Formats: sequence, C-alpha cells, structure tokens
Amino acid sequence: MTRILLALDDTEAARLAAETAHTLFGDAADYLAVYVSADPEATSSMTWGSVYGYPFGAAPVLLDDMARSAADVVDSARAEASRRAADAGVEAEALGEVGDPAHAISRAARDHAVDLIVVGHGHRSWLRSLFDPSVTDDLIDTTDIPVMVVPAPTNDD
Repeated sequence: MTRILLALDDTEAARLAAETAHTLFGDAADYLAVYVSADPEATSSMTWGSVYGYPFGAAPVLLDDMARSAADVVDSARAEASRRAADAGVEAEALGEVGDPAHAISRAARDHAVDLIVVGHGHRSWLRSLFDPSVTDDLIDTTDIPVMVVPAPTNDD
C-alpha cells in the first residue's frame, strides 16, 4: 500500500494538495497528515520587550506561549492536522510536529516510512520570497523522499 504524507498548513494550497492526492491515489492509499507548529522554546523565550525594543524583557512576557508545554503544542498540531485533513475530505492518521517546517515534515516522512510527500505551493510575491523562505523549496532540499508539489491556482483570468 502506498503511504502518503500530506503536509498541511493554514493555506488553501495545502487543502488543494490534499484533495489532489486523494483524487490521484484514492482510498487505496494510506494517508498521514502532518501539521507543524513553531518551536515552543523559541516562542516561550520571546517577550514583547524583545519584539518592541524594551531592554532585557522589561515588557510583559508572552505568558500564553510559556504556559503551553511541548506536549500541548504537539497535541494541538495533531488536532489541527486531523481537522485540515477532514476539511479536504481525506481520512488520514494525524501527526503533530514542532520546529522548522521543512525539517519536521522530512523527519515525519522518514519516521513513518512514507512513499510520497504532498505539499501545496502558493504564489508569492518577489518581496515575500526574498524575506520568507519557501518551505517547499527547503523540503525538496532536505529529503530524499519524492515530493509532489501542487500549485495553488492563480487569480489570473
């Protein structure tokens, strides 16, 4: 049986990618859905002070992030993966990961011995591409598992 990892995020491109994979491979494939949350260590050490220039964290700490344990973050990510797979009409085992998205997706694919990773790819402005690295590009560079990229439709008429 073909094992397919659906890399899901908050974008329409990710939902379309999951739907496309299901259309191509049908119910005979074994689907896993992964959602990656930010690293809780990175977010829990951030303070409003570090964001807005207050010295040494004099401003309020982001208590909501600090209160969440790593297990809570993984559970939340797993629930999000489950919800997003269901939204795409795909029955999938939900996985929650934490950290850099490309590395976390690659790790999940390797750990679960998948045959194919499916990702959506949205259209980005040149400015956004300059400052915000592409998870899809990074994923292709970090894994030896085949990656199917499903582009989001353009708004061009």
